[in-house]
Amino acid sequence: MQNVNYNAFNTTVVNVRLGFLTTVVFDNDETVLAAKSGFEGGWDIATEGNKVFISPRPAVQEQEIINDSGDRERITKVFEPSATEWNTNLFVTSNKRDYSLELKLVSPANRSTPSVFVLNYLYPDEKRALENSQLKAANEKKLIAQKLEAGEAPRNWNYHMRVGKDSQSITPDFAYDDGDKTYLGFAPHKVFPSAFLYINEKEQVVNMSVRQKGNYKIMVIHDLSNSFVLRHGDQVVGIINLSYAQSATPYKNTSSREVERVEVLND
Repeated sequence: MQNVNYNAFNTTVVNVRLGFLTTVVFDNDETVLAAKSGFEGGWDIATEGNKVFISPRPAVQEQEIINDSGDRERITKVFEPSATEWNTNLFVTSNKRDYSLELKLVSPANRSTPSVFVLNYLYPDEKRALENSQLKAANEKKLIAQKLEAGEAPRNWNYHMRVGKDSQSITPDFAYDDGDKTYLGFAPHKVFPSAFLYINEKEQVVNMSVRQKGNYKIMVIHDLSNSFVLRHGDQVVGIINLSYAQSATPYKNTSSREVERVEVLND
């Protein structure tokens, strides 16, 4: 088995022996479209998927001669493969690349020159480029995540609570916003309540999510408001933002000043 690095400007030498099949294997996602040799009569060339199969064969030639009677006669001559006369080139076209190969027939008496049964093409430059691209994409994703996380840093801690009777168990241990979302943190011993917007003396269900940071369960309310209401059974707590809208960021669908989420809607 022989491995060779692909180079569009190089010609690969393939040593072949009579009576043996040589298989050339290209990239996994490659399909051979055409394979043409300079001596089609002396070589069997077949293709399947990403492979080319090569083997030498006798060449057949039709000749016209003058026989012993002086008449013209057509005869068929068969020429057995010869190491001195069978060398040729092979050009392969795939759906991705072009390949140039030189086919050399090794004499049975030549024991020093190794023949090739399987030739694998490798693509280190393209693999390296792909790995670099994937690494760059991963680093960019990591950087964006860091910027998004930085964008969630507290900007406003100026919150006040009004606690209803017997409602201490649903009071948040801290409250802040990042100019885009409101964060309420609850210690493990607290009861996690439901949250509502309080607008025009009416309560509306909020769009929220929950995350864990350390020992605290964080209620992330995807909104800013001058007031929220927390409820659990008969317990009720009012949360008042004393600096409402002072830390709000311009609308970008994210609180980060550097990163903007883009939503793609399908028709």
